[in-house]
Amino acid sequence: MKLLAVVPLRSGGRIRWTARILGLLLALFVSFMVIGEVMPEPNSRSELKAIGVRIMFLWVAVSMLVAWRWEKLGGWSCAIAGAALGIFYFTIEDYRLLAAFMIGLPAVLVGVAFLAADQGVRIVRRKGKA
Repeated sequence: MKLLAVVPLRSGGRIRWTARILGLLLALFVSFMVIGEVMPEPNSRSELKAIGVRIMFLWVAVSMLVAWRWEKLGGWSCAIAGAALGIFYFTIEDYRLLAAFMIGLPAVLVGVAFLAADQGVRIVRRKGKA
């Protein structure tokens, strides 16, 4: 946590907008993934997988929206959702590690960027009150 608190005063806005733009791109990607998962195969196991993937993707998208207003809450939620999505995808896709990283890691990185932006805001507030 101490590493995140070293954000310089001037770069707090840049980190925030970088996190927001990356979050928006990730939300668009997640939306396209959810649209692609609309028509599952007819057996019941694949339908349960599709529902689980949709719920995880929805969690990531909602986390992005929350992070626009509350960076700390949304950042933590997005990082946890990305990790959960990666683990879930790893288990349903016959343990393919690369696929799990490609799906979950971007959400974790965007969550960390929102957490870094939140730390930058806190530095500004503390120095402004002193």
